Amino acid sequence: MGNKQIEMIYSIVKSAKEIGMSHLSIQGGAFSGFETIKDSGDSFVNFSLCDYLKLSTNEEVRQAAADSILKNGVYAAVSRTYMKLSVYEEAEQKVSEIFGKPVIITPRTTLGHIAAIPVLVDRKDAVVLDHQVHTSVRLATDIVASHGTHVETIRHNRMDKLEERINELSETYDKIWYMADGIYSMYGDSMHVKAVEALLNKYDNFRLYVDDAHGMGVFGEQGKGYVLSKMDYHQNMFLATSLGKGFGSGGGVLVCPDEQTKEQILFTGSTLIFTSPPEPSILGSIIKATEIHQSEQGEKLRKQLNEHLEFFYTKAEELNLPLIDTSRTPIAFVAAGNPEMVTGICHRMLRRGYHITPGVYPATSYNNGGVRIVLSLYQSKHNIEKMLEILKEEYENMLLKYNTSVEKILSYYKK
Repeated sequence: MGNKQIEMIYSIVKSAKEIGMSHLSIQGGAFSGFETIKDSGDSFVNFSLCDYLKLSTNEEVRQAAADSILKNGVYAAVSRTYMKLSVYEEAEQKVSEIFGKPVIITPRTTLGHIAAIPVLVDRKDAVVLDHQVHTSVRLATDIVASHGTHVETIRHNRMDKLEERINELSETYDKIWYMADGIYSMYGDSMHVKAVEALLNKYDNFRLYVDDAHGMGVFGEQGKGYVLSKMDYHQNMFLATSLGKGFGSGGGVLVCPDEQTKEQILFTGSTLIFTSPPEPSILGSIIKATEIHQSEQGEKLRKQLNEHLEFFYTKAEELNLPLIDTSRTPIAFVAAGNPEMVTGICHRMLRRGYHITPGVYPATSYNNGGVRIVLSLYQSKHNIEKMLEILKEEYENMLLKYNTSVEKILSYYKK
């Protein structure tokens, strides 16, 4: 990343901070998901929190975290290569029940990627990144690229281009890895699961590495995620996901195809050797969150969220808001162009009582920003309806202010 890019990012974030749109702090009191902004005292409805099922503030999950601290201490300062708390093994066993596969729990999904990808990918392999795969995956592929592995990027969700690259790269490299998200964190659209599965069945040397962080907890039996709600765990895939967000706890999980792969990553993955293990509080909350996801309560919460998603997208379509994708996922993205326009809309929304995060450069291309709406059970259908009506009004106000149009903004979003 060059100095000019750093300067541009700094300028965008600084401008957002100056108008009160970024680096906010929540005023004191127990966090409930519906809070006030520090210093201003203005209340807002939260459309930015990725705790989709409202589980991180669930009393049972909170109590489980507190109980684990009282039993195990705040932090176990020893590499898990040498020693681990029994609560760590208990949490992994519980999560493995959801997937029916061996798992490794990591402090963060990012650290999981950095542990797994350099172990899975050989110098003789090639990596093909979806253009919108999460930055945490890219960070891990930077490591294998520095070791000599070929890494390239293709246009987002272009299965035709992916198959072309499989055929062309197979002439030189042993395995071809496609790295993608189950649900993409910015636009909220999804990987073309069935098309990728067909390629896995067609090409013996094709491999999938998928991050399903935003699908976990929300979709599938017991909340196993978007990808596994559409296909079975394929022998040539590797799944990483988050135990935060829709799962409602914290940390990440590597879902391994077999015990041998788990052992290889566990014994040699750099962040599993040289970084801290998950805190006891997180491990305790993971166990309780897993129990909820395995119960009728979890099924009820997923159903309730899906009803919210259907309500939101139906209403947004009625208002003709320019959604980039209308898949019923908990992330919705209203195209709004450059950072100034996007931040301006979000700032107006905050002043009217709705906190929505701007999706802007570098998370998107400069002119491909938008209003990134996160849907969760913290909101009621009334909240959703009122927010959309006000968003429609403020969006049109900003079109007039910047003398632009929806058509011109959408022209930047090329497939």
